Formats: sequence, C-alpha cells, structure tokens
Amino acid sequence: MSHTEATLAPERQLRRRFLVSATLLAMLGTALAGSLSCWLARMTLERRLLEAQTQNLARLVQDLRLPASPRLLDHLRQVTDCHVAVTERGRLLHATLPGLTADRLADGRRLSLPPHGAFLVASQALDGQRRLWLLMPRQVASQTLRDTSLTLIAITAAAGTAALALALLAARAHARLVARVRDADRRLSRAETTAMATRLSSSVVHELRNPLAGIRMNAQVLAEDAGDDPTIRDSLQLIIGDIDRIDQFLRSLTDVSANAIASQATSQTPPLRTLLRGVTELLGGRFRQAGVRLRLEVAESLPVGEPSPCPELPLRQILVNLLTNALEASPSGSEVTLSAHRQPEGVLELTVRDQGPGVHPEDGEDIFAPFVSHKPNGCGLGLHISRQLAASSGAVLDWHNPPGGGAAFTLHFPST
Repeated sequence: MSHTEATLAPERQLRRRFLVSATLLAMLGTALAGSLSCWLARMTLERRLLEAQTQNLARLVQDLRLPASPRLLDHLRQVTDCHVAVTERGRLLHATLPGLTADRLADGRRLSLPPHGAFLVASQALDGQRRLWLLMPRQVASQTLRDTSLTLIAITAAAGTAALALALLAARAHARLVARVRDADRRLSRAETTAMATRLSSSVVHELRNPLAGIRMNAQVLAEDAGDDPTIRDSLQLIIGDIDRIDQFLRSLTDVSANAIASQATSQTPPLRTLLRGVTELLGGRFRQAGVRLRLEVAESLPVGEPSPCPELPLRQILVNLLTNALEASPSGSEVTLSAHRQPEGVLELTVRDQGPGVHPEDGEDIFAPFVSHKPNGCGLGLHISRQLAASSGAVLDWHNPPGGGAAFTLHFPST
C-alpha cells in the first residue's frame, strides 16, 4: 500500500462513521418527533371524541326536553359507557359516579377518583343554569382509539427509517396523515354519535309513545262528543293529525342508523290537493303567529282528482319537516311557497321555497347526513329522515339556492 493510500484510508473510515452517526441521529430525532406526534394526535382524538359525545347528548336532552333525572342519567351511562352528571349553578344535582362532587368536576379536564380510576371530563350547557358532564374512563378512550394509534405508530416508524433520504416526501406524507386523522376523527365521531342516538332513542321512544296513544284516544273521544260544532271538531282532528305525525317521527328515530325507513304500503293515498291543503292548514297557525305567509300553488294542469304519489303519512312527514325548516329560516313579513306541478316528461315535483338566507354548507358537507345542522337548536335529523322517507317512497329529495334568494327543496316523483 502506498503512502497516499495509507493516508486516505483513515479519512474514508472517518467519513463513513460520520455519515452513519448523522443518519442514526436523524432517524432517532424523527422517531422521537413521530412518537410525540402520535401522543399529541391521540390526546386530540380523545378530547374531540369526548366533546362530540357530550355535545350530542346535551342536544338530544334539549331537543327531546327530557328531565335531568337519575333514571335518564342511568340510560345515558348505559348508552355511552361513560359516567354522567348534571350540575346547576355549581351544585351537583345527580351523578352516576358515587363519591363525585361539584368541586372535583371543576378541577379540570382530567379527574382521578379512587377506587374508580381516572376519567376524561367534558361538559356542555343544557340551559342558562344547568350543565351536562360526561366522564369517560381512560380505558374506554384507549380501547376506542387503539386501532387508530397503532396505525399512526406504524406510519411514523416507516417514515423514521427513511427520514434522511426522503425528507421532502416525509413532509408530504405528514400532510396526508393529518388529513387522514381529521377524516378519521369526523367519521369516528359521526359513527359514535349515530350509534349512541339510536340506542338512546329506542328507550326514549318507548316511554313517549305510550302517553301519546292515551292523548290520541282522549282526543278521539272528545271529537265524537263534539256534536255539530265544527270549530271544536276540526281543532280536535288537527290535534289527532299532529299526534300521528309525532308518532311517525318517533318511529323514524329508531331507524336513523339503518338508512332505511319501512314504506307505508298500506297507508291511505288521498287526492294530492287534499293532502297539500291539509298540511298547510296544519301549519297555518304557526306561520301566522310568526308573521310569515304560507302560499299553496298547484298547477292547473294537475287534475282535481290527482292521487297522492305515495302513501299519506310519509309525504305529510316530509312536507311538514321542509315547511318547518322554511319557517324557521324566514324573517317576519316574508313568504314560503309550497308548489306542485308536473314536468313535460311526467315527473311530479313538490317544492318548498322560502325567502331566507339560503343554505350554505361547509366544503364537502352533506346537509342530509344525520346530526348536520346549522340552526342553533337543531338536532340535524329532519332532513336526514325526510330523504330516507322520500327514498322509501320512490322519490328523490334535493335542494338548491335559487337566484332570487332563499332556499328551495324539491321532491321528484318519477312518472308511473
């Protein structure tokens, strides 16, 4: 070996060692950063899952006007696998966790209560004075997010092994990972909420339908005893019709997660004009009280005896939902129109149009998905159930914002 070669050999060996050390350090730094990212992502998903469940539980309790009783809290605990508490002005009213106090709830987002263990804590206002608290055991959160965490760890480990050579590609992969985590978070929250609402609605519907049946029976008795007084008789018939609509809605709640509501094949199919007039008369009082005009337009080309395109109950439910949404979106002094006409190709269209601000969903948001609502007190089920009812009746429900302002929802019934 020459003197020059003997001199260069240690330099090559030193350079090789330096490159190996730099690579190992870069991989170690990436692994540490990846582990920290996984931990932060896990904490974020746990918090978002708990907050989403708390908000949806509070919304269900508010919309159904349920009393914050120990029995209701026990139902919610069974549905969510979480402990539930209700406070009023800082005072604990009811709780499913023994030994819990209002002071412990106010300590922060985490709570350790021996011998029950550690909990993640979130709360949501029910009204101006009461708050609903949800306490999720840490083992429940860990079980729910285990698969997501393993996926994040695997992806991060794979990125760490190629960190030095693929730095730019790793940055792009990180952006895709963040998008996937957000999408998984949305889908996880939606699936948990739908499952929770389905189980809770089954128990709530059972307790609500029994008294409704009694109210309907008493109204029928009063209607039979009303004699020849048309005012009392007509008012009682409206009450009975409203009870039937509520009962139909309650039965629909039990099918929110199934994406199918049984068609009412044996229901009556009255003339279309009669059905539309009945719906406008049913809601006329509410529109007058709100100062909004309700106008019915039926094309002259439709025969007087034109039959309803589907059974009465589902179509009434759809129109009542759409008209109620239009009323809530309409300012006083404006007008809501319910129109019916047939296209030249034979398609029958029923349209509800208002003069409100229109519908403006977020990017990629489906306004017909369950629990999607832009109203302050909306539960996000009306449009979802309406589309399911339309599909079970052989129709298509869609919407658009007309050029003149407002929103228009249209039912399309194909020609028979």
